[in-house]
Amino acid sequence: MSVRPHPTKGEGWWVIDYYPQGRRGKRVRVPFQGTEGEARALELELRRGPQLQNLVAPAIKDLVPEWLRHCENNLAPSTCRDIVSALRVLVPFWGHLRPPQLTQGLAEQYKAARLREGVTRRTVNKELSYFSSLLTWATRNGHMHPLPFRIPKFPPRQTRPPIPRPLSPEQVTRLLEALEPHYRLPVLLMADVGLRKSEALRLEAEQVDLARGILWIRGKGNKERIVPITTDRLREALEVALQDHPTGPLTRNPRTGRPYDSLKKALDRAGRAAGIPQRVHHHLLRHTFCTQAMVAGLDPRAVQAIAGHSDPRVTQIYTHIAAEWLQAEARKFVTTPVTQKRKNAIKNNELRKAPITTNP
Repeated sequence: MSVRPHPTKGEGWWVIDYYPQGRRGKRVRVPFQGTEGEARALELELRRGPQLQNLVAPAIKDLVPEWLRHCENNLAPSTCRDIVSALRVLVPFWGHLRPPQLTQGLAEQYKAARLREGVTRRTVNKELSYFSSLLTWATRNGHMHPLPFRIPKFPPRQTRPPIPRPLSPEQVTRLLEALEPHYRLPVLLMADVGLRKSEALRLEAEQVDLARGILWIRGKGNKERIVPITTDRLREALEVALQDHPTGPLTRNPRTGRPYDSLKKALDRAGRAAGIPQRVHHHLLRHTFCTQAMVAGLDPRAVQAIAGHSDPRVTQIYTHIAAEWLQAEARKFVTTPVTQKRKNAIKNNELRKAPITTNP
């Protein structure tokens, strides 16, 4: 084995020449980004690693096409698109390696390289989760033996996203007024009944029961739940959509005739036009519904059932957010009018006490 500068990638990149079967076997070149000391430490780890196990296993990049077919058959289209996006980063780093060459040290180097590129820890964990899923599938299908370790990720405390501030009812109304009409229904489904993005964008006519005022939703993990139609404006939007599309998807891209994948740009435009200071995204609308439902006094178990939370602890988060929101709104009600009234009283009192002067 040897470590040398990478001939094309520039400073900070190295090539580790690796002979997993000894000098008479095939040479493998492992590209690596970092310091020379880190590259040499990885060389030692590869040298100590298993040399004979899984030698017949294909390279990681050769497993990808069949795994993607498995994903397309068993996962949601949005998840498959996310996996394809992650593979654009995973394959250049891992693709040339075979299972016996995978080490925890390589995973740590991958994490470090992605952080240097400005990617969040949460995104890195998602990429490594997809990579772990690929390896699990390969093991189950006889392409490799199980690894003697788990792919290390960042701990949960480092990857929890900040809880967004929910929109006020007035902000939701302004957002709807600023939104183009053909985006109104899915936004109402997220803001007024808390549907997930994919659930709202792909709602079909067959899932709507206006007579009983309910929606039949198939959510994460193909779990079904009943969601009540909570507002008149949502009912009216559903009635219009059912007249236009009595079967199939209720919201369709006029150019393709298929459901939208995302409303990101439309929400950005409407959020700016409505004067909302924070960025409006799909999950913020669902988050707003759950918070406002708690503020309105709904039982947490009812909110859990409507939102489709499998873990009640997720719903409990909204209990605290609702309390904080109410406190913030109460401070506006209590402090602003009283403070202004007091200022006016002081001003009037000072005017009464001021001496009257006349021009000579």
